[in-house]
Amino acid sequence: MGASSNKGKPVHEERDDWGNKLIAEKNGNTITMFLLLAGAKKRKRLGYIDVAKRRFHAFRERGRHIFRKANGYGFNYDFLAKARAFDDICLSDETQSWKIPVAFVLENKKFLHFKQVGFERQVFVSLEQIKPFEMRRGGPAF
Repeated sequence: MGASSNKGKPVHEERDDWGNKLIAEKNGNTITMFLLLAGAKKRKRLGYIDVAKRRFHAFRERGRHIFRKANGYGFNYDFLAKARAFDDICLSDETQSWKIPVAFVLENKKFLHFKQVGFERQVFVSLEQIKPFEMRRGGPAF
């Protein structure tokens, strides 16, 4: 769900001072979020919001997305700081799933020194920090 190739109806688009865009597309009860960096031709899919459950769902490939220096995952800071449609982040990779409150990420965030402007700015939480939010494999679904 949310990974459909059908393009949803654009509901919101916001541009930062550097020309990067956050794009929201609504398709039924989900809102798919994209980031289009200035000068890029292809947008990056951030994940989708389950409107009814007030959850943002994101999948990461551990080998590609984990930031080794922080041993954790990064999140788009502006997207989370302005979040009004969801309260939790349901994050999954190939080995684990977590249900992390947005407030926890914002309270425990670490800015690392690269790409800290506009919508490229990311905050990181370590795997150790999010350990209490692990979901059991085969347990209740998000």
